[in-house]
Amino acid sequence: MAGNEIDSEAAVWIIAGKKEGRGKVQKDLIAAAMRVWPRAEAYARRELYESGLAEEKSLISNAWEDALQSVQRTVRRKFRLRRIRNLDSYIFGTFAHRLRSILRKEKTIEFVPTNQELAELRGAQDWDWATNLENTLELKRVVTQMDDWMKEVLFRRSQAGHKWELIARDFGITEHQAKMRFLDRFKKLQEKIIERE
Repeated sequence: MAGNEIDSEAAVWIIAGKKEGRGKVQKDLIAAAMRVWPRAEAYARRELYESGLAEEKSLISNAWEDALQSVQRTVRRKFRLRRIRNLDSYIFGTFAHRLRSILRKEKTIEFVPTNQELAELRGAQDWDWATNLENTLELKRVVTQMDDWMKEVLFRRSQAGHKWELIARDFGITEHQAKMRFLDRFKKLQEKIIERE
C-alpha cells in the first residue's frame, strides 16, 4: 500500500462503488471508513508483523474490503444505522475479526521450511524403524549377557563419552590392554550367542 490517502480512497471506493444505498447512510458509512482506516491499517500492520507475514499487504486490503462489505450489508439489512451505537468501533471490530480469520487460515497454510529444516525433518523420519527395532532388541540381548566389567566399559564409552585412555587408567591397565580385553570378551560373547542359536 502506498500512502494513507490513496489507501483510504481505495478502501472507501468499495462502499461508494455500490449503486444501492446512496444517501445519508452511505455518506455516514464512507465518513466512518475514512476515520477508521488509519487505526485499522496500523493494527493490521502490527498483526501481520507479529504473524511473520509483514510482506503480505494484500491481506490487509482483503480483510478491509470484506469488513466494509459486511458492514454495508448489515446496515442495508437493518435499515437502521442508529442501531449501531458507534459505527467507527463496529467497522474496526469487524475488520479486526476478518483479519484474524484470514491470518488463522494463512498460518495453517504458511509453513514453508528451509532446506536445512527439510533435511532435519527427513533425518527425523525413521524409514528403517523395523530394522532399528530389531537391532535395539539384539543389542539389549547382548548387553544382558555381558559381565559387569564389559557393561561398565560400554556405558562409559557410549553414554559418558569417556576415552579409552581414561577407562584404562581407572582400571590400572594400558589403553591397548583395555581395548583388547573388551574386544576379546566381546568376541567370546558373540561366539556364545551364535552357538545357542
